[in-house]
Amino acid sequence: MALTLRPSDEQQKALEQCQALLGENTITKSVYRTAEEYIKLRQKHTRLEQDHETLQQQYNELLHSTKALYVADARLRELIAK
Repeated sequence: MALTLRPSDEQQKALEQCQALLGENTITKSVYRTAEEYIKLRQKHTRLEQDHETLQQQYNELLHSTKALYVADARLRELIAK
């Protein structure tokens, strides 16, 4: 499959930046590598989002437990003080 690009000046600059960042010799190679890297990064991003959600749930559970412990301790202290 042949790939022909006719980028604007702005797009050409972006392609050249990708080429430099990836250390590729040609823009064509950098385009292919960018596509490969994008797929990997999207998968990693999805995993990180799932991990974040899990950690957020754990945090919320711990926060709820801590609040419940604090309230129970305060009530116990009130009963002892009477």
